[in-house]
Amino acid sequence: MIKQSMGLNRSTMIKLTNITKRVAKNFLFIAVLLVTVSIIVMSFALSALAEVSNTSSDQAGGGEWQGVALLGAGIAVAGSCIGAGIGIAGAASSGLAAMVEKPEMVIWVLILAGLAEGVAIYGLLVSIMIIGKIP
Repeated sequence: MIKQSMGLNRSTMIKLTNITKRVAKNFLFIAVLLVTVSIIVMSFALSALAEVSNTSSDQAGGGEWQGVALLGAGIAVAGSCIGAGIGIAGAASSGLAAMVEKPEMVIWVLILAGLAEGVAIYGLLVSIMIIGKIP
């Protein structure tokens, strides 16, 4: 009864349900992809940490600090990618609802998704700067 008072008929509700299912599948794919990338980056950082700690500490700068720097770079990339995934999911879900009502909102949705993706790029830049400081 509430749906009828809002002006939503059965075909509109079916379309919205199908769109919601597609958004949920895309969100799940992006989340799994980001978790996989984060695990890969962390495994590389931990293997580099183990390799650096196995070398002699006679090197300039000490081996343990190099490993911690690599671990910090991995955490920066992982955290920024997870944050970007959450931001893109929010922009996509609310943007899709806005595009259903106003199709001309497509460009704004793309801009908001690009801003959310910028978080991941900044995390990558921070990790490059951290790795660049390792002697």
